[in-house]
Amino acid sequence: MKEKLKRFWNFLWHDDSFLSWVTLAIIVFVGFKYVVYPLIGFAIGTSLPVVAVISESMEHRVNVDGEGVYYMCGISFSSRPDSVSFERWWRICGEWYEDNTDITLEDFEEFKFRDGFNKGDIIIARGKKPENIQVGEVIIFQATQPVPIIHRVIDVREEGSTFYFTAKGDNNADVNSAIGENRIHEDNVIGVAVFKIPYIGYFRVWLGQILGF
Repeated sequence: MKEKLKRFWNFLWHDDSFLSWVTLAIIVFVGFKYVVYPLIGFAIGTSLPVVAVISESMEHRVNVDGEGVYYMCGISFSSRPDSVSFERWWRICGEWYEDNTDITLEDFEEFKFRDGFNKGDIIIARGKKPENIQVGEVIIFQATQPVPIIHRVIDVREEGSTFYFTAKGDNNADVNSAIGENRIHEDNVIGVAVFKIPYIGYFRVWLGQILGF
């Protein structure tokens, strides 16, 4: 057994063959996914410590849909500006918050990720007790679809001893009740976003598009 392990070690680290590289890559992937990743999640109190953003729902910029229509926050545009400042984003999208929530411009300016984040970003999350989650924080939660959602909390309600949250994507026209984000049970909250790494998650996005999910 000792001799076999030694040969396998030499195969991994000293053999320059394609098979050696592929085997090493698989071992690293499996080790990270099933050992390192769960340990990180356990240490910071969430089962999903690293998340790739796969939609434009939190972007603060004008996007284009499949029919070539430019849009932001449910409002269509005739052209696509190069950039959208926070002030311009609020002029366009802030009316919804003023009409439907107690969130003001001054409140939003103090929120973490006040400028949202983009498709392809990596989000680092940590666990947080439901009673400590506040309006303005970005949560990762399980909705009525397989892929977890990353949206901003716009309302917190305590019913008995249970907390319920309402969330909305910064770039969405409204709260999406169809996926249940108008009433998110505390048990469905996976974590709270604390840090973002721009764009390096695009590999995950492209892989999903190639594989069709």
